[in-house]
Amino acid sequence: MSSPTNEIKEKLGIVDVLNSYLKLEKSGKNYKARCPFHNEKTPSFFVSPDRNSYYCFGCGAKGDIFSFVEQFEGVDFMGALRMLADKAGVALRFEPKEKKDERERLFDCMEASTKVFEANLFENKEALDYLKNRGLTDETIKNWRLGLAKDDWHDLETRLSSKGFRSDEMLRAGVIKKAEGGKIYDTFRNRIIFPIFDTTKRVVAFTGRILSNEKDVAKYLNSPETELFKKSEILYGLHAAKNGIRRLNFSILVEGQMDLLMCHQSGWDNAVATSGTALTDKHLEILKRLSSNIIIAYDNDLAGEKASLRAFTTALRMDFNVKAVRMSESKDPADLILKDKNEWKKAIKEARDIVSFAWENLLDEKLTHDKFIAKFRKVIVPLLASIPGDSEKMRLISMHQISIKTGIREEHLLEDIHKAELVIQSEDVPESKQPEKLSGLESGASPIRRLFGMLFASDKIGLEGVKFTDLEKEIKSISGDFYDILRDKYSKEKERLLFETETLYSGGVYKKELDELLKNFEDDILRERLLIKMRELQKFELSKDEKEVKRLLAECQEITKKLSALKQS
Repeated sequence: MSSPTNEIKEKLGIVDVLNSYLKLEKSGKNYKARCPFHNEKTPSFFVSPDRNSYYCFGCGAKGDIFSFVEQFEGVDFMGALRMLADKAGVALRFEPKEKKDERERLFDCMEASTKVFEANLFENKEALDYLKNRGLTDETIKNWRLGLAKDDWHDLETRLSSKGFRSDEMLRAGVIKKAEGGKIYDTFRNRIIFPIFDTTKRVVAFTGRILSNEKDVAKYLNSPETELFKKSEILYGLHAAKNGIRRLNFSILVEGQMDLLMCHQSGWDNAVATSGTALTDKHLEILKRLSSNIIIAYDNDLAGEKASLRAFTTALRMDFNVKAVRMSESKDPADLILKDKNEWKKAIKEARDIVSFAWENLLDEKLTHDKFIAKFRKVIVPLLASIPGDSEKMRLISMHQISIKTGIREEHLLEDIHKAELVIQSEDVPESKQPEKLSGLESGASPIRRLFGMLFASDKIGLEGVKFTDLEKEIKSISGDFYDILRDKYSKEKERLLFETETLYSGGVYKKELDELLKNFEDDILRERLLIKMRELQKFELSKDEKEVKRLLAECQEITKKLSALKQS
């Protein structure tokens, strides 16, 4: 009998599966795309229909449809198997329960816990009335599997034990806790339960909202981190929002479960929630694979909070188009949608780019001049510093008359912004990872790697309209004093580069593709020079050498002008 994996592979071609995630382009017998697993400017991710596999020449990612779904969706093999089986219409046949591995037992424990909580909810009128008064329908309560943890220290533990689950399994799943004396008790008590799902709709954790009005008790409580639940990697509602994000080409990020549920209930099926945890780089990486556009619907004060500011700056640097929704005082998305769905629709439609949003909030605060300037440097400058290219920075500065309203001359604003860029970069890269030279040219899929590969393979591939001698001169002209360093570096990888180049460009290299590589290479070189100058600037600022600081700032500004011009060309 054919295994489920073979049945799935027989019914699903790798091109069809990956095409639902990526924009694939035909390249000879194969297909290519920009790799979803690392940032790159030139496609290095190749899909082979003949071998039913993929390979990225940049980061080395490779495999079949199962490994792709595992990595893209952030699930284990069983999760990928379920997703692809559903897509292929293949029924899964599992081993008897006693043969299941321990991880599957944890999933079973979470599923059994969810069923207990669901049953409890429909026996408690107070909890149901609360949810319905907040605007949730019976359908939403059922579809999102909301539940209730009883006001009992051992209710769930007792009921799971009767189903054959051991205490160590419950502890590993995070549904019970152990006190210092060794006594165990239920993690959630007297709380409305919101199950948190992975992308295959398996329950991996819970959020509990206190049902009573007790003081000195956390209003919301999340499951602890477990083998199944990594809060820095899971967004509430992502399992139901993936298709909506792809379809609408933007995600809506909200804070809480009720906000998320009301969004989906009112038709905004592209919403996800952080569920009270900080937005992380990993969250943003997951969302970026679906769309680079994001609308953040947090409260008005959030832009000034340190953790949120870091999330916004990270999203900007990851090339997200970041917008924020203006919410009136004491309003959150759930309340606004309950009051008027059309008002919420209007708020989404009128979402502002994050810099404009934060600037307008700052003006509304009516601060004294000193406090205004202090908060401007704390909030607005880092946001501006995170935007790639000076042209967009200057557009926003001019549009909002920032120089006039702050009293800071534009050239001094740019100095502040460039300094902030340096601080942000130093925070993002650990000291041990900051080499003295060429730190920005080490990517496995860098344009220069491709260009040197072409030079090494000049007798084996065709180059439309350009001589290889001219290409070498162009590379030397762009790289300048970096050329010898780069030549030595890639000469050591010559055999691998020959293989990659012959595979990537067996049909020849077209001038349009070559021009794009050269442009991207020039961009990399300019950014590398900017990084080196900024490091020098930091040293002279510490030594308070004003003459050198002024010279280096001028050089940094000149490089950023070239970068802006290159981006617009």
